[in-house]
Amino acid sequence: MAATKGRLIRGKVARKITGRELAINRGSDSGVEVGMLVQVLDTRAEDIIDPDTGENLGSIRRIKKSLNITKVTDKLALARADRTGIGAIGAMFEPDNVRDELGEVRVGDPVEIWMPEDKATGASAGTVAKKVPKQ
Repeated sequence: MAATKGRLIRGKVARKITGRELAINRGSDSGVEVGMLVQVLDTRAEDIIDPDTGENLGSIRRIKKSLNITKVTDKLALARADRTGIGAIGAMFEPDNVRDELGEVRVGDPVEIWMPEDKATGASAGTVAKKVPKQ
């Protein structure tokens, strides 16, 4: 199944594997592919109140962590957090179980999964299209 731009797949955290990896209860049967982005959401929604009118404008869920899908089977996907920030270079040499970058993430937390636009089209930054001659 080819990923399409804007297609959102909802699932849940099935298990924390290491301090940087987790399993999600959706796989290729649900349309998940390697390279998709994942956001783990807080289960609590926060109401946003208009300061002028006092009207409830709706609610939002805070994003706990963003990850990337690195492996997919029929029923589950493995997602991995990228290491960023000042300590990212030193952290590259640590085993995954040393640093818990998923501290707030819990089994059962909701996730949203989608394909970034450049990967959905098959293009990437700097890709040059090639004209195919007619045969």
